[in-house]
Amino acid sequence: MRIRFGMGLDGGAWPEFDCGQDARLGEVIVGPAGLIGLLETHLGLGGPETAAALRIRQYMVRMQSLSASRRFYTDSFAFDAWASARELLAWRDELVLYGWSPEFPDPPERFAALAEIERARDLPLAPGLADRFRAVLAALQAQPVLPIRTICL
Repeated sequence: MRIRFGMGLDGGAWPEFDCGQDARLGEVIVGPAGLIGLLETHLGLGGPETAAALRIRQYMVRMQSLSASRRFYTDSFAFDAWASARELLAWRDELVLYGWSPEFPDPPERFAALAEIERARDLPLAPGLADRFRAVLAALQAQPVLPIRTICL
């Protein structure tokens, strides 16, 4: 299989580059989400994607479940819980993408607050793209044989 990859190629439009060839069988055109989905399929991972709105709601419920002690986001959460949850979830996802763990010792205040939300594991949080990416990386550690011949950037 030949893969054409570009950061903006998860949409439905034909890409502006062609790697010197026309489209053909056995070739896929993907962006980051498409590549993760393709790898998940070949590694036997994944499942249906979860809507962003559902993940935000789940994160908001996690934030609401914490004790009433004051945190850096308390005022904004009281004013607009949805927007606060959306922003903190985006921070969390970016940190997870780069390998963050809530178990890091002596974190700064904001990292500690995010870790506290993360540790509310009795409340669900569907995996986002960052979680899926980390799962793919973990599965690739076993060095499976994949049907990918080339990746054209």
